[in-house]
Amino acid sequence: MDWVPTLTDRDGPLYRRIVEALTADIASGRLRRGQQLPTHRVLAKALGIDLTTVTRAYTEARQRGLTEARTGRGTFVAESMAQVRHATGPQAQIDLSMNLPPQPMEADLEGRLTRGIAALQREVGFSAHLNYRDPGGSDEERDIAANWLRSRIADVRGDRLVICPGTQNALFNLLITLTSPGDIVLTEALTYPGIKAAAAYTGVRLVGVAIDKEGILPDALKSACQQHRPKAVYLMPTIHNPTTATMSRSRREAVAEILRANDVLCRTDSPRPWWREQPWSSLRFCRGYPCSLSRPSRRDHDQGGVGTVCSRVMCFCLLPGRLP
Repeated sequence: MDWVPTLTDRDGPLYRRIVEALTADIASGRLRRGQQLPTHRVLAKALGIDLTTVTRAYTEARQRGLTEARTGRGTFVAESMAQVRHATGPQAQIDLSMNLPPQPMEADLEGRLTRGIAALQREVGFSAHLNYRDPGGSDEERDIAANWLRSRIADVRGDRLVICPGTQNALFNLLITLTSPGDIVLTEALTYPGIKAAAAYTGVRLVGVAIDKEGILPDALKSACQQHRPKAVYLMPTIHNPTTATMSRSRREAVAEILRANDVLCRTDSPRPWWREQPWSSLRFCRGYPCSLSRPSRRDHDQGGVGTVCSRVMCFCLLPGRLP
C-alpha cells in the first residue's frame, strides 16, 4: 500500500492527474492486478492534498474499471482490465441485448479461472486439445452428448447432433446451410439480437410475428406462413428474450400444428438447463424429433413431428447460477 503517484508531470485537475498516474502505473507494471492501494486518508496525507480530492479520484478510477472496492478491505487494482473505460473515448450506449448481472468483486472470478486453467494444465496438459477439432464434433463426442440428452429425449442419436462453439455460431451456420440471401425467416415481433445480427450478415430477411404474454400468437403465425412462405421460424418458447415469456403446453401444440401444416422448419432456443424444464418443453416443443442441419425427414412427419433444430448453451446447463 506504499503507492504514491507522480503528479508534477501532468496537467489538469488534481483528481484527474491521480487517475492518469494510476492508469500509467498499471500499464507500466508498477502496479499489478489485485494489488491493494493506499486508503483515501493515507494517500491524501502522502500527497498533502484534501481528502475529498482523493475520494473523487478513486471514484473516477472505479467508474473507469481501473480499481475495485472490496467491502471491509479497501481499494484494489482491478483483477481484469477488460472493462476499462477511457475518459477520452466515446461514451458507451446502454446495451440491453444481454442480461449480464454485475459480478461480485469478492468472487475473484478471473483469478479462479486462471488458477483452474493452470491446474488443468499441470494435471492433464493441453497438447491434446491444441489441434483442430472435427467440425460439428467427433463421432465419439456426439455420442457422449446423445447419451447425456437421452434422459430427456429417448430417440436422440449422435448422428442427429451438431456440436458448435457457441449458440451464435450454431445460429449463423444454420442460416447459411438452410437459407439463401433474400429468404424469409419468421421470428417473434421482439426477438433475440443474435438472430438479427446473423440474418443481417447472411442476407436473410426477418419478419416479426405478433406476440402476447405467452409468446407468438398462433393465428398471426398462420397468416405469416401463408403470406410469406418462410424457409424457417425462429422461436424462444421458454424464457423468451427479451420479454421472458414462456409458452404453455397448449400454445406450443397449436404452434406445432401450424408449422406442421405449412411444412416449415422450426429453430428453437432456450437458456434453461434441461432439468428445470417440463418434459413437454424445449426439444419436445414440437412433439417430434430434433433434426440435424437438414430439411425435416419423412419420418418426422409420419410420426407427427415437426422438423426442429434446437440449441442449448452448455454453460447454462453446467452453471445454472448464471441464469437470471
